[in-house]
Amino acid sequence: MAADGRDAPAARRGGGVGAGLAGAGGAGAGSAGAGVRGHRAGAAGRGRALRALAGLLAGLLAACQAPPRPVPPAPPAATTAGLAAIPACPSGVTATLNTGVAVVFEGAAPHHPRVCLRRMNGHTYRYYLGFWGDGWFHDGNPTERAAIRQVLRGPVGTTASFPLARPTPLALWRSASVTHLANPLLLLDGAVQRRTLLLRVERHGPPDRPNVATETLWWLDRSTLIPLKREEVVHLAHGTERQTAWQVRRLLPGPG
Repeated sequence: MAADGRDAPAARRGGGVGAGLAGAGGAGAGSAGAGVRGHRAGAAGRGRALRALAGLLAGLLAACQAPPRPVPPAPPAATTAGLAAIPACPSGVTATLNTGVAVVFEGAAPHHPRVCLRRMNGHTYRYYLGFWGDGWFHDGNPTERAAIRQVLRGPVGTTASFPLARPTPLALWRSASVTHLANPLLLLDGAVQRRTLLLRVERHGPPDRPNVATETLWWLDRSTLIPLKREEVVHLAHGTERQTAWQVRRLLPGPG
């Protein structure tokens, strides 16, 4: 059949079909290869994203497991001790009050080393240990002075009670009690801190009038016993009021 050539077209047709199949197979293989390459590229991108995420999580975990920052030490607790020794009367120190008045501390009085002199508004006043007394005539009898020293040298909570000298029979106050309340820091001039002793002085009237009493708070400088602040405490029916009667704003060496 091949001799007379009648089967040649079929052969040609078969070759065309084979060529078509080969072309189709090649095209399909090319498309499949492109799909594999795209799949590999996508997988590589996802791998990079996963590695980046893993690195981020590892960093966060390391930060969480890092040792904590050291806590700054707490400030030392305030002492509750009294004075180890009573300081001498201050001399050559000027205090400026919050009213602008200058107060010059002039050392001890000639008649007693513990009676301290202060000069203000052209007058000189005297007080036992710098704060006790009326400034003019009374600066404490031996009983009062011993009680004041006991409280100053005792720890927080120390209290001493004693009868008050009565300059006249009509004097209102009959007894007093002094208590060492605390050892706070007091701020002067908005910046300078001074260590103080906080004392409460209570004066009482006659025994038959128990509601007659007065209360004063004193902040005394620990190194000099200069009174830095004084408050009068008034107890009323509706509550308690505190009035600042003396407030040092600044301390300077030397007069003026």
